[in-house]
Amino acid sequence: MTASALIAPPVQADPTLNRLAQAEARSDLTGRLVSMYGLVGDVLQRAELRLPELLLCGPTGVKEAASHLLAAGGKRVRPLLLALAAGACLDRDKSPREPAGLPLNDQLVALMAAAELTHTATLLHDDVLDDAGRRRGQEAARMRWGNSVSVL
Repeated sequence: MTASALIAPPVQADPTLNRLAQAEARSDLTGRLVSMYGLVGDVLQRAELRLPELLLCGPTGVKEAASHLLAAGGKRVRPLLLALAAGACLDRDKSPREPAGLPLNDQLVALMAAAELTHTATLLHDDVLDDAGRRRGQEAARMRWGNSVSVL
């Protein structure tokens, strides 16, 4: 056996570990969030697309108020945390995976969307309690649709 045969082939770096290392190396919160979004971007996109679908079944005024706030954007930290937790808890040998390493599971996407809608509802309610006129750089929903819609 030759000496070159004893040398192990180069180990391919795990892309997930590389992204986590990049996130850790960044000093600002936004940069770290962007790196984490890269770990689960595909499933986050699917959850984002579910949000308008879920609003179709709500009362009319509430749908518009929630849509107004969702359209203003946000960090979507709750869906991000759910996706990261799901990825960390899966049996990698038994679960079918998407390219991002997350399960091919519509239930996870629905849960992520529900978490974001619940958070949105709390923001609408907070704006009433705080008598806020603006949220995420836009007119607060309570200013347009009234307090009663915002607390429904």
